[in-house]
Amino acid sequence: MFSTQDSPVVVLDMKHHTFTSLDFTKIKDKPHQTVKIPRWKNSVPVYLPGPASQQDEYVATVDFRHLGFGYNVQRALGANQQLYVLTA
Repeated sequence: MFSTQDSPVVVLDMKHHTFTSLDFTKIKDKPHQTVKIPRWKNSVPVYLPGPASQQDEYVATVDFRHLGFGYNVQRALGANQQLYVLTA
């Protein structure tokens, strides 16, 4: 099967307000949080875990149809079911 290092991953850059698919090697050394995403949904709201005493924080709604064929094939095959949110 595929590994995360071989496939594109979805990246939400909070600092620059951009959302794209990139190779995992470009973000692996940057501070990030990982969010699990459903395999068969085209659009999902994304929440980051909040402190124990607060609710999770809503950050975006992601429409995966705009991320390209290659990424969506990987996601449908189950190779990549995560969203990486750059936090710094």
